[in-house]
Amino acid sequence: MKTIKIVVILILALYSYAAAGVDFEFKVAEQDTAINKSVVVFKDNVPMQEAKTYHFFTGPLTITLYTLDKTDNGINSQIEISTLPPNIITSSRKALLKYDNKLLFEIGGKNKSVYRVEMSAHKNSSPPPKSLPDIKWAQDESFHFKYSYIKGTIADYHLPYYSAYLEKVDKFLKKWMMIKYSGKLGYTFYYDYNPDVYWDRVFPVSYDPTYKRMAVVYSNKNPTITATLLSAFLFYYDWGYSHPFLVWGIAGYFDQPDFFASQLRAKGVNIDPQNYFKSRLKWKGNPNEYMPFIASFTKFIFDGLDLDKFKKLYLSSTDITDLKSAIEESYGESYEEIKDDWLRMLDGYDAKSSDIGDYAELEYYSLHDYKRALPLYEHLHKRYPKDADNALLLARCYYDFGRYSDAARIYRQLINTFGETAQYRYLLGNALYSLGDYKSAFENYRKSVKIDSTYNYAYLKLAQMLYGDGKYRKAAENFRLSLGWAPEGDIYSEIYLGWADALRKIGKTSEADSLADLGIYFARNKLQSSPDVLLYHLLYGEALLYNNQPDSSMVQFSLLKRDENREFYIGRTYLDIGKAYDLMGKHKSARKYYRLVIKGKSAAYHKEEAKRLLK
Repeated sequence: MKTIKIVVILILALYSYAAAGVDFEFKVAEQDTAINKSVVVFKDNVPMQEAKTYHFFTGPLTITLYTLDKTDNGINSQIEISTLPPNIITSSRKALLKYDNKLLFEIGGKNKSVYRVEMSAHKNSSPPPKSLPDIKWAQDESFHFKYSYIKGTIADYHLPYYSAYLEKVDKFLKKWMMIKYSGKLGYTFYYDYNPDVYWDRVFPVSYDPTYKRMAVVYSNKNPTITATLLSAFLFYYDWGYSHPFLVWGIAGYFDQPDFFASQLRAKGVNIDPQNYFKSRLKWKGNPNEYMPFIASFTKFIFDGLDLDKFKKLYLSSTDITDLKSAIEESYGESYEEIKDDWLRMLDGYDAKSSDIGDYAELEYYSLHDYKRALPLYEHLHKRYPKDADNALLLARCYYDFGRYSDAARIYRQLINTFGETAQYRYLLGNALYSLGDYKSAFENYRKSVKIDSTYNYAYLKLAQMLYGDGKYRKAAENFRLSLGWAPEGDIYSEIYLGWADALRKIGKTSEADSLADLGIYFARNKLQSSPDVLLYHLLYGEALLYNNQPDSSMVQFSLLKRDENREFYIGRTYLDIGKAYDLMGKHKSARKYYRLVIKGKSAAYHKEEAKRLLK
């Protein structure tokens, strides 16, 4: 092991005996002594808590801080610094960290550069951040990963799908990038940003390559570019540190960067990759815009070189590297020539239906990232307008995100292209119903059952509309038909509860009570059989609300509030939350959620109900 030069200038202050908090500030600079050039690679300021262990991944190295015990002057602590491959160097020092002082480490990097690590602490008047409440962790594993997750969260429910995708990404990296590692990678799912964990400032991810583990914040409202995040970690872990443009650029190889960059370029977004040939600390802009361009350009370079040449470029580069010159030397062309060729590729880009379709399916069904799937399905429909399956998925995305007129347009195209079916008429009815065109919606539901007299979903919608018009006997009959034609294992709770309401309106209370009990029973059973489906949490919450159990229903609605990212279902959930608060007597909170329904992209009938309840 190399001899490490450690210069202690001052001593780090971490904690106060008072209730005030402490900010831990650190900065990492790379210095090339041969050319007398220095670049700040990383800096941050983090609120700290007492008696905690922190792992700060800065890119070129990891700072691990253990707080041990208090003394009158400070805290006894252990500080460890580890670099990444190819030259792994570890420095460890136990020290009394006195308050209001500073500490400096110097540790060798690659290419004979030196990393200077400055650490300091500052007392502040704010209380230290609170840890997440005590939670019950569960463990699972697949072939290459050991998972930790919290029971009852969306990560728990989605783990089989997410895990299968991680394994697929892992296989890609081993095959195409020759990534190698032994053992299993620790992968933790949090439902929120835990202050005990150091998080990346751009993405909801935390890396700790020293201990071969990473963590993500997982929720449907904050989906991640999964392939990119896992790839970046494994490049750091196996290939080591490089210029961040190359790390994050090649990490995005499998997240279809050419498609998303070409889409953004067509909309007038033009980002010059050269603007990101600097430390990640200085990257500016929206990562949803600049990341596809960075990844697409890096992919273009990789595809133009072979793996060995690209890896040589990667291994020889750091933040201090003149990346423009390094790329030109490796590629054998000027940056301007490479850029022009890349832009021509983007302008003429025509995605293969198999690649885009497979990726869209993964995003939609496995990762539940519906927003990322939408432009993929839009492209596929434009490219293959007579593909009914793609058109249905596109219309479903439009509908989920409150674009009801666009959904109706696609359903009409399907009818014009392929002819009338009970399903197409039913789906068109749903889009029109949510738009507020109730007369047309009703006619489409009637056409649906006329085409297929066993189409139970259309009977359910007819029943709900008839009930809304005060035609309770006709509504009850259509609820009965909906249940009678419902396939085995289908969703029954909405039918039973709606039927019970209709019967209660015509005085059949005893029969209505029995049907309501069945509705609650089937809602609970459906959720227990498939807890990964957010719709079943919504239906069970609504069944509990129907049974005058607002506190219990809020357990389900709270999960939906955190994880649901589809506008139609967000509106429905907020309406239910408002009703629950009303039953609890919390009318101020109820009004807040009714207004959110009205303000959002909710269905027209949900907005109208919210307006009635506000009055």
